[in-house]
Amino acid sequence: MKTKRSVSILLAIAMLASAASGCSSAPEASSSEASSSASASEASSESSGESSGEAEEFTYPVEGNPVLTYFGKLHSKVSKDYSSYADLEVVQWWFEKTGVTLEFETPPSGMEEEQYNILLASGDYPDLINYDLVGQPGGTQKLYNDGVLIDLTDDMQKYMPNLLAYYAENTDIERMVKDDDGRFFVIPFLKGGGVLLATTGPMIRKDILDELGLEPPETIDEWDAVLAAMKEAYPDSYPLTGRLRSSNTPGELSNLFQPAFGVSNDFWYEDTEGVVHFAPQEDGYKEFLMKLNEWYTKGYLDANFATLDQQTLDNNMSSGRSFATFGAGSSGLGAYMTANQDNPDFELMGVKLPTINEGELAMYATEYEFGGNPQLGITTACENVEAAMRMYDFGFSEEGYMRFNWGEEGVSYTMVDGKPQYTDLILNNPDGLSVDAILANYALTAIKGPAMLVQDPDYMLQYYNMPQQQQAMEAWEEKDYENRQFPVVSYTSEESQNLTAILADLDTYVEQTAMKFIIGSESFDNWDSFVDTCSNMGVADALAIQQAAVDRYNAR
Repeated sequence: MKTKRSVSILLAIAMLASAASGCSSAPEASSSEASSSASASEASSESSGESSGEAEEFTYPVEGNPVLTYFGKLHSKVSKDYSSYADLEVVQWWFEKTGVTLEFETPPSGMEEEQYNILLASGDYPDLINYDLVGQPGGTQKLYNDGVLIDLTDDMQKYMPNLLAYYAENTDIERMVKDDDGRFFVIPFLKGGGVLLATTGPMIRKDILDELGLEPPETIDEWDAVLAAMKEAYPDSYPLTGRLRSSNTPGELSNLFQPAFGVSNDFWYEDTEGVVHFAPQEDGYKEFLMKLNEWYTKGYLDANFATLDQQTLDNNMSSGRSFATFGAGSSGLGAYMTANQDNPDFELMGVKLPTINEGELAMYATEYEFGGNPQLGITTACENVEAAMRMYDFGFSEEGYMRFNWGEEGVSYTMVDGKPQYTDLILNNPDGLSVDAILANYALTAIKGPAMLVQDPDYMLQYYNMPQQQQAMEAWEEKDYENRQFPVVSYTSEESQNLTAILADLDTYVEQTAMKFIIGSESFDNWDSFVDTCSNMGVADALAIQQAAVDRYNAR
């Protein structure tokens, strides 16, 4: 296997905890107290250039039993079995440990965005908002300028030594979270690198490959051959299923094949020279669409790809109507395997992201440790900022790290050869409870909240406990980790307004026209006209905005 980027978060936090306490070795997590040291804040102040405050020695719990209000999504892995985060043992423990309690407001499933927008419009904010705040139009800067969020930077120096210590040891991640002016508006939920950046990827029916005597495809030409053989053997099937885009984000087809042609799976990417590109105007994007058009014409690609919803796509894969797609190891590959657990012949496998030439690695496909997952913002309505910060800083302590990733020692995990291992209570529950249901009760790593934390990559290696999931993650790690997806950049208010105005029409035009190219109602003879139309819709101005934002990001 090729070299992969990996972060040993647990070791780093244990070393930091040791340094902060003045011990020669990492202290054992205590069930009665968790301490933070000023030295951690000083280390981070030196790293980030901030010196506005100094953390004092602090021991949990926070005095006064403060209660804070919280708005955020109730994760689907929780809502199946619990009515509130407050029902979870790990959350009750967190309240008791920190001395701070949260009153949860969680919108009904499917209404999160609507309720979030209503909340912002009302001006009546909770103390805390857990949402993808950096992904909103205008980002966190707009929320700050609109009087929704507070600037956390100064108070972090006093009340969040554990998070600052983590930033001091991971300056690349610190750069992702802060804005161009060095300000922090959110407390992040972070992926700890390694396999956590490879939990999605291409999957294909291994049993069908074996039946037809085919090797797993790695190049586009090999995908051609595999899809052709599957279609010939199963003429009523559509071997490949997926969407071009979904909710204005890359769909399965874009995620799977676009990077093979040297462009990002999304519309924007930064090349190896630091230059920003708009993928739909690149030759690689045209080649990508031409290949999908070829597969559509030959019947390899789902004829209904333009109107697919998630349920239909899942049914395609579970029922055997289709044999290949892009998806997650849990809700995709794992779910399809579970749906066919009574079918001994059904087997999926993960394959590496394809490339044009054998031995290459797909570029512009790897995500970042920060972004995409929800982040925690403290609002202007919060009257006890210290309590909020102390509560959330706990997730970045050694004890918080272990509890939120692994749960309760001796119950949900044990130490084996110096490393935590989930017990059979989690992985083979005697009452038949799913891993999702029982793990959520003891740890928060899989549900991305309500606490903020750094996910341990080893958690995923155990959480994906099917052999097929383990194999898939190994295959999905085979990609370029240096040249990643477009970073989470910051825009000025003017840039945000201008970019939003341009993309509102441009994205719609590109998506609709790309569909026409694929199904053949638009000839590729008109490609130059398509590119010119994009230009006339303001691509040059959008590129200038994106380039300026990336340049500022790289200069942080």
